[in-house]
Amino acid sequence: MLGALHLVGCAASAPGVVPDGLTAELVQLRGDLSVDRVQVHLENDSDEPVTVTGLTLSSPAFTAVAQWDGESTVLQPGRAVNLPVFLPPLSCAASAEVTMAATFDDGAGARAASTPLVDELGALPRLVEAECARERTEAVARVTAVAAATHADGTARVSLEIEPVADAVGTVRLVGVRGTPLLRFPGTEQWPLGLTLDGSSTPRVVEVPVEPRRCDPHAIAEDKVGTRLTLVVEIDGEELAFPLPRTEGLADTLLTYVAASCGLT
Repeated sequence: MLGALHLVGCAASAPGVVPDGLTAELVQLRGDLSVDRVQVHLENDSDEPVTVTGLTLSSPAFTAVAQWDGESTVLQPGRAVNLPVFLPPLSCAASAEVTMAATFDDGAGARAASTPLVDELGALPRLVEAECARERTEAVARVTAVAAATHADGTARVSLEIEPVADAVGTVRLVGVRGTPLLRFPGTEQWPLGLTLDGSSTPRVVEVPVEPRRCDPHAIAEDKVGTRLTLVVEIDGEELAFPLPRTEGLADTLLTYVAASCGLT
């Protein structure tokens, strides 16, 4: 069972108090990773049904309030539900604490309540850490996966467009690129880049060869993050990593390549 914060009030009908027996936790499922989404996992351990009529999340790491877009849901006694919430763009914040504000009705009338939300598995801190790495990198250079084309040796060459920031302060070393559950690199788990960039560097395009890691149809059909490569950089002696930004359509191009390379239709 997921660890959760028990949100207990003095009385079920007290204004501003979350219904007795309701527990809540922030989680991120595999399918949420590629669409910048989290889930609010609610469990009703009381003897009465609880209706959730609205829910928002706020955090110093959010550039705007995140809102559950459902109209309402009834949580019966002993049942649990995941409410999906799409995240706004993140900022490199000092705190990744999350506050949940929600409106409930447990038979004693509708009311609003607000409480800190447990993130026991550290989903948001990981996202903020990656955002900080991206921001620090892109203060010197932006790296984007822009295209992929099949090569004669059976690999697909992913083109990385590197655009240094003119007159940027400091340097960034592009260490390499990590693979995914569906894609690997010939002979290695991390393709080396070995490029040090600063404000005087010139734009360039680098090609990275990838090949299928697995060919089972189920994995390809159900994959959510298999085309999301990770960029590894070094800044001020610290190694950082974050999802490599990519152009729209590249994911479909890579999935089509994997299916064709594996002899699947």
